[in-house]
Amino acid sequence: MNDIKNIVISGICRSGKSTLANRIFQRIKCSVIHCDALCERLKETYPETFDSEHRLDGTIQADKREIVVIRLIQTMGQTTGERFDHLRVYDTTVLTPETVASHLMTPDNFVLYLGYPNANPREKLDIVRSDPGCWLHGSTEDRALELITHFVSYSACLQEACARYNIPFVDMSYDFEEAISRAYNLVTGALVNRVEDIAAGAPNPHP
Repeated sequence: MNDIKNIVISGICRSGKSTLANRIFQRIKCSVIHCDALCERLKETYPETFDSEHRLDGTIQADKREIVVIRLIQTMGQTTGERFDHLRVYDTTVLTPETVASHLMTPDNFVLYLGYPNANPREKLDIVRSDPGCWLHGSTEDRALELITHFVSYSACLQEACARYNIPFVDMSYDFEEAISRAYNLVTGALVNRVEDIAAGAPNPHP
């Protein structure tokens, strides 16, 4: 039997992590945990612990929230009983490949990263702002472009680090639907033996 209990989708803001998590949910019996939302609530409650400034220089930087996400995944993995014996899918932006390599490269976890290292920042900003719910609508044009440019450079750093640690990375720079399908197939390929968790007769939304 496949031993995978956790799918961890990490990577860049606006790269399709939640979209992928929700598509997995459509196909497989699982729980989806949006870790960044939890971290934001903790940050509001304990600002002195979680508040930190990040340089917008496109480099990988340690995040204080990493320990929360790691502990969450590890603690949930230790929960036993029939009610909890199903797949869990986590999506987050805070885990670095180095942290994943140190704490999550075990048989019960499958980790992949999404990013857009080859995207044109201006074009990506236009796509992001086409979403009415995007948080960038509260930013000035210059600030929003600065953030997206940072995310593009950060994606390239993540891609390089993932290659170094042998962690799957899916480039979301171009055809979003095609890239999401590739990411989805990586996940379902890793779960190919977990047949009891595949919803009987449920169609694959992206074969």
